[in-house]
Amino acid sequence: MSKDLFNVCYTLAGFSPWQKQEIARIEKLTSDEVLIEVQNIMNGQNYSWYSLDKRLRDIEITSALYSEWALLWEAKRNWDKASHLVQSLGGSSSDTSAIFSYVFRRNLWRSASYRCILLTLKILPTYSGLKAKGIRLVMENVDKY
Repeated sequence: MSKDLFNVCYTLAGFSPWQKQEIARIEKLTSDEVLIEVQNIMNGQNYSWYSLDKRLRDIEITSALYSEWALLWEAKRNWDKASHLVQSLGGSSSDTSAIFSYVFRRNLWRSASYRCILLTLKILPTYSGLKAKGIRLVMENVDKY
């Protein structure tokens, strides 16, 4: 990970080998690939939103980590609302520019890069103490909704 990107996204130390590998993988993605991954995660593909939320509420995590998760969770709820709104207006759920604009302009991350959002989505649950279970939950969707 480049030093600048690391400084923007995290000041945390002690990443596991999986986390370091995931950070390196995300850093290599093109901007379009990052947007596609964020879109897929927001749509629940290969990401267990509800299971992660439940488990993060059940363990003791720092208020800073919980605040980050709360922002992610709010973004997810706003994404779902925006997706339904776009569809109800005759648009398609694949009309992501409107959905991205709605979700992330209302969010405290509006000036952050989507790469940092993707890093947070992938790393925060595993860094918070969920370890191997967290890896599974950020790599596949085990939720049924």
